[in-house]
Amino acid sequence: GVLRSRLSTGGAHHVAGMMCGAKQHSPLAALSFLVACSTSLSATVPAVPAVGSLVGPSSSSLLTNINDGLIQVVGRTQTTADGGLSYDMPGVSVTAEFTGATEVSATYTRVGDVYNAFVVTCDGVPQIDTSAETDGEMVGFSSFNTTGWTAGESVEVMLCAGLDPGASHTVSIVKSTEPMFNGREVFANYVTLLSIHGPSDSTF
Repeated sequence: GVLRSRLSTGGAHHVAGMMCGAKQHSPLAALSFLVACSTSLSATVPAVPAVGSLVGPSSSSLLTNINDGLIQVVGRTQTTADGGLSYDMPGVSVTAEFTGATEVSATYTRVGDVYNAFVVTCDGVPQIDTSAETDGEMVGFSSFNTTGWTAGESVEVMLCAGLDPGASHTVSIVKSTEPMFNGREVFANYVTLLSIHGPSDSTF
């Protein structure tokens, strides 16, 4: 899998990663913990003076931008043959800094039918969508989830909107739910990130 290589150079990063894998029993505690943990880990990644394209909902440049340090990934992931990033573990975060965009989106696909939810932060502010959840106990704790997604189909998700294109912005996507872990029959269940993209002239 792809684990952000620049995060493997210090013991503090290893300890922080293990802490981020800890299960939180309260939805509110889990949300606060995941957002804070993602912010803490991404803050340790050194800036890389490179520029990558933020244009086009394809996976062709996703792994290139990750390998170039323009997109930071924390957690257990696996690359796909077509250049995507697959994962199912809780606490996996994908973070990128970009400029020149008024909005930024992501394209995902899914395999399996187990519920997955995510928390998006834009410049450190959680983008909670209260209409994203049908379960009353979960309303207010996710930005988007995989309810209604058809396996194998590409789904575009709005991450941040109403941004100042002249300023630098940071977006982070954190998976906030567990994988299927206690079923008697094991079957594939994961999501694949294909791209993070914005309007023309926007760059990482």
